Amino acid sequence: MEVFTKKVILLTIAVIVITFLVSFSKFGVLKAALLAVALAVAAIPEGLPAVTTIALALGTREMANRNALVRRLKIIESVGSLDVICTDKTGTLTEGKMKVKDFWFLEENEKAKEISLKVCYYCNNSKQILKGDKLVWIGDETEIALKEYAKFFVIEEGERLEEVSFSSERMMMSVVHKFSSETLILTKGAPEVVIKKCNKILLKDGVKKLTEEMKKKILEKNSEFASKGIRVLALAYKQTKEKFEKEDIEKDLTFVSLVLLLDLPRKDVKEAIEECYSAGIRVIMITGDNTETARAIAEMVGLKSTGVVSGDELDKMSDEELKKVLDSNVNIFARASPFHKLRILEILKKEGLRVGMTGDGVNDSLALKKADVGIAMGVKGSEVAKEASDIILLDDNFSSIRNAVKEGRKIFENIRKFVLYLFSSNIAEVFIVLFFSLLSPFLILLPIHLLWINLVTDGLPAISLANDVPRKDIMKGKAKIKIFDRRDVIFILSMGSLLSFLIIFEYFILSFKSQEEIRAVVFSSFVIFEMFKVFIVQNFEGSLSFENLKKNKMLLISMISTILLQIFLVYFLYRYFDIVPLGLYNWIIITGLGFVLFVVGILVSRLVNKLKF
Repeated sequence: MEVFTKKVILLTIAVIVITFLVSFSKFGVLKAALLAVALAVAAIPEGLPAVTTIALALGTREMANRNALVRRLKIIESVGSLDVICTDKTGTLTEGKMKVKDFWFLEENEKAKEISLKVCYYCNNSKQILKGDKLVWIGDETEIALKEYAKFFVIEEGERLEEVSFSSERMMMSVVHKFSSETLILTKGAPEVVIKKCNKILLKDGVKKLTEEMKKKILEKNSEFASKGIRVLALAYKQTKEKFEKEDIEKDLTFVSLVLLLDLPRKDVKEAIEECYSAGIRVIMITGDNTETARAIAEMVGLKSTGVVSGDELDKMSDEELKKVLDSNVNIFARASPFHKLRILEILKKEGLRVGMTGDGVNDSLALKKADVGIAMGVKGSEVAKEASDIILLDDNFSSIRNAVKEGRKIFENIRKFVLYLFSSNIAEVFIVLFFSLLSPFLILLPIHLLWINLVTDGLPAISLANDVPRKDIMKGKAKIKIFDRRDVIFILSMGSLLSFLIIFEYFILSFKSQEEIRAVVFSSFVIFEMFKVFIVQNFEGSLSFENLKKNKMLLISMISTILLQIFLVYFLYRYFDIVPLGLYNWIIITGLGFVLFVVGILVSRLVNKLKF
């Protein structure tokens, strides 16, 4: 808008100077100055700030209704023109409602089952609280699923003595828990991480040495389950004394089992990803899950990728190597940390791409802040992540990001419609005034006429375009990032020329009795022609349809109001505007030429859209 405004100011100065010089010798200093200033007012789209603000405000309301809460108004411009969306998996692409499906044991036995349930219940920070008259779970979805499953089997509470917290870097959590008869270290985490901390395994015959062959079988099972989209955690334990060294907690553990959790993809995510691809938006999944689970979920939701890169592999890459991986269309990053997110974001931004980044944790805040559009999770997101974000998803759903992109594109397009509508009129006004200043001995359009045209056409009809519904194919192809491109300029010049030609044609074919009648016809023609032009601008980039007009009732009402205001002015306020009331024949000619403008304008818009630059 800043670049656009500077161009408008230069254009307006040129209009003032040229108009004054052309009309000075014929009409004198005062009339020439009034005409030049009036034309300058006509040339400036003073309704543009109002239209922009209204479009953004209506857009944010619509986004909120569709579960995307916009925290910064100006971000809507960016969200509509995203090139890449980097998204989490759990809760965003999937439902985020974990359920324990089963346990897997190398050798199933009662002791292993008992210990597995204890790990699920005690190595866990989720809890139930009373909210109103209902008990609700709070905490991580995975931990909620584990505790909800285990609570029916575990009775003894005991006392927690120590905790080694989970982190995205460690990929595991351990607690030291004192029971009435024993003190146990209970551990859960990523199988490939936990297995490295184990040197024993709980079998039917008791605790045995964990061999390399056993480790291999456990990890193969982990990959098998993960390839089916099942989330897998390894459970381990060991006995300890009440007095222990903290650094020894996660050493020499005993492997117990794998717990299998199911988190199905959201129903509407596949369609949302397809629509993003159609819009030229790349989707990258960055998840803490293992490579097989990430690949399986990606296949389920239709996320395309030439491969999967793990966090360990990413750590070993230089920025140049990571750039090559991204250029090769690898779109799945597994076992990734928030710092991996930041690296990926920085590489993409160096390529000049506009990137949207999702996140929910405290450590995600830096990536959210640096992204062109930071998107925090409203349900499971931390307050720090929400504060760093531009948009908060109220339902944590990827589809809501797609809806936000769609709304952003709609807003940008509606502002463009307003500009196309207004400037094609302004060019016609300037051309008509200059033409008749040279040809006519008197002023065809007085300053008051220009200001009235500007008021009624820049008023409700133009502002109502801010509320226009999006065209059906708005998510097809890359988003426009300039308010004007060459096609827009050609369309504005073509429509301005067409409008000017029809008014000049009207001047020569009609027999006028007085200069007041000429003014009345030219003046009214401008207003009526503008109402026909609304249809042309609405259908500039889509197929001819009146559906948009039906859906935008505000625009329809404003067009009818504008026509009624003009008729009222012509018959009741004509003395104040130095015109005379028009006869039926004049209205028929004006309306007929309006239809000509509409038909030719639609053809021009189709030809302009076929141009290749």
